Parts: sequence; C-alpha cells; structure tokens
Amino acid sequence: MSKREYEAFGAGMLSGMVLGAILGVLFAPSSGRVTRQRIATSAETAWEGAGRAVDASERVLAMVSGRVEEMLSLEERNVRRKLEELRADIEKLTPSKA
Repeated sequence: MSKREYEAFGAGMLSGMVLGAILGVLFAPSSGRVTRQRIATSAETAWEGAGRAVDASERVLAMVSGRVEEMLSLEERNVRRKLEELRADIEKLTPSKA
C-alpha cells in the first residue's frame, strides 16, 4: 500500500469511529447523565483508537522509509559500479598519448 492509501485508511477508520460513536449516543434512549457519560466514554475510545492509528502509521512509515533507503543505497552502488565500468571502457577506447 502507498502512503496515501494508509493515510486514507486511517482517516476513514477514525471518521467511522467518531461517526459511530455519535450515532450510537444520539439514538440510544437514556437520561442526560447517562448520555453524557456515554459521550465521554465514546470520545475516550475514539481518542485511544486515533492514538493506535497514529502509532501504526508511524511504524509503517518507519518500515517503508527504511526499505526506501535500502533500495536507494543499492541503486547508488549499482550506478557507481556502472559508471566505473563505463570509465574503464572509455579508457580502453581512448588512444594513449605516449
């Protein structure tokens, strides 16, 4: 998955949690005190879920950035090796001035 897909997934998950909590509280027949307690509990649950989503996103980002760095390092070595090969080929084709 790309970074955008992870971001969209996280945003969708968070939005769904918040919307579900709000709808659950609004459609539940309860007293004001109970409803306020449910709102507080739902908000706390949503906050914890958002924190878990952020933690998961940070882990994925660290993993992906590590892999990208490895790939770039490998490609850099390949480019340097090819450059040296080209220089050697050019030296073979260039007449010496001796």
